[in-house]
Amino acid sequence: MNGSTDNVFVDYRAWLGGQTMPPGKRKALLAGLEVFAANGYDGASTQQIADAAGISQATIFKYFKTKRELLLAILEPIVNNMFGLYQASFIAGIPDGDDLRAIVNYIVTDRLHFLQVNADAVIILLTQVLTNADLRQQGLNKLMYPNKENDAVLQGVQIMQQLQAVGKIRPEMTVADIFRTIIGQLGAYFLQRYLVSPEEPVGTMRDVSVLETTIYNGLAVQPESASVDK
Repeated sequence: MNGSTDNVFVDYRAWLGGQTMPPGKRKALLAGLEVFAANGYDGASTQQIADAAGISQATIFKYFKTKRELLLAILEPIVNNMFGLYQASFIAGIPDGDDLRAIVNYIVTDRLHFLQVNADAVIILLTQVLTNADLRQQGLNKLMYPNKENDAVLQGVQIMQQLQAVGKIRPEMTVADIFRTIIGQLGAYFLQRYLVSPEEPVGTMRDVSVLETTIYNGLAVQPESASVDK
């Protein structure tokens, strides 16, 4: 699977459908995504996955030696493309100029849509990151130390540094601090919305407003308050 940040997916299922692989392998990955998200890794069995995929367990083990290997095959592209913050098309959509609030609004709106579209995949990722130290470190390394030869990465870093240079972002923050602030708030929101309180009604416009204000105030030299309708 291609881990290039130039190839970040918007919809995991659609992306997987476009990859070149045997049909049985694709069915196993798609079914594994659903079964792991619904039951967790420990609560899922390869027989459940085989039944959901309409294939035999033997077909699963033809492509994946263990249930763990299937899980990692599902997670690899998600980790490689974590939140799409280094995707060329995402970076290109960042508003021109030095309006930090407009930039934060774009990031929150775009990435919140990404999280909602790929909820099953992100649930698996976050639950495994919380319990798997190796996977957690792999994900953090990709977030904090992206491929600096990638043009989108360089452009994203330059945008944040320029905002610091004109006095919009707090000068003591490193680039890693900036991305950690953004990713941390989005990740915390997702955990609360989809794992802690999934029964709560979705209020996307309000959610965007709250997240925008929280992230903006975490970055800005001069934090501001924004009214949020209850």
